[in-house]
Amino acid sequence: MGFFEHKETIEENDTVIVYISNDDLFPIIAKSGDVKQTKFGAVKHNEIIGKKFGCRYDCARGYVYLLFPNPEIWTLSLPHRTQILYTPDISRIIFELGLSNGKVVCESGTGSGSLSHAIARGIYPNGHLHTVEFHEERSKKARVEFEHHGLSKNITVYHRDVCEQGWPTEVDHKADAVFLDIPAPYKAIEHVKRALKLEGGEFCNFSPCIEQVQETCEKLREGGFTNIKTIECINSQTTVKSSHFPMPDFGVDYSELEEAGIMPKDCEKIGKYVKRLEKGSRPKTQNLKEEAGQEEAKEDLKLTECNFVVKSALAKRSQYGHTGYLTFARLPPRDNTL
Repeated sequence: MGFFEHKETIEENDTVIVYISNDDLFPIIAKSGDVKQTKFGAVKHNEIIGKKFGCRYDCARGYVYLLFPNPEIWTLSLPHRTQILYTPDISRIIFELGLSNGKVVCESGTGSGSLSHAIARGIYPNGHLHTVEFHEERSKKARVEFEHHGLSKNITVYHRDVCEQGWPTEVDHKADAVFLDIPAPYKAIEHVKRALKLEGGEFCNFSPCIEQVQETCEKLREGGFTNIKTIECINSQTTVKSSHFPMPDFGVDYSELEEAGIMPKDCEKIGKYVKRLEKGSRPKTQNLKEEAGQEEAKEDLKLTECNFVVKSALAKRSQYGHTGYLTFARLPPRDNTL
């Protein structure tokens, strides 16, 4: 199947993402006679072949959805051979490297192929990704996956040590961008320079430890790289809550301020005045001006008996996310003697 060429109907040997929930989804390859067991019952391949991608499939004790794979869904469902990068980091990498159709990219290491699929889409259909994996068995599995997803014309997998050997010589000065996700990226900077075009190019490194980042930045400066920066992508979860602010004592009541025109008419767009409950009372919000024409809503209350209630957005003190640092740099144009 073509991973980036969407089609309507599931066919034999297609990759299908079985979706149960956001935290429970996995890929299967549709083959006649096969059966995949889920917590809701069996998914029979004979029955899903011919169905449309995105449809609901009823099992014995529930139902699942059959989705067409894309890089984001693949990242959530792929078989893990290594730790992987997730969409927040991946999207920043694609943006900062300026990937587009026809670009050539060098990557190390391939790992589980999460980023590789996203890079391939970013440079599709005329670009090419040269990806290096140190572990031979992982490189073989990645190659099989790319071929099955119809990406073999856009991705070439190499089994080699990028720190010692770099990328193959046929890649020299061909890359528009280079990405590293290896234990010692500072040992591969000279190979990065050899891979990047003489006209210059973009570089990105992912490291989980700040010590790796520091040594890599030093090597980048020594190698003539510019625009060096390190960022950390963190998902920020925000909670919306109601905040109650006690009103000061102006010596007048609510209705007097309103009649005098001192009370801003637009204040209800921001929040509302509510009567403050006595300590120990069960919290209950009641608008003093629920509807125009209701005299009981305009009680002669002192403002000191009221709170002004507004909605506010608060971020959590501690954010949870993938721990890792992205280091970006740019290699300026060089002559062929460097």
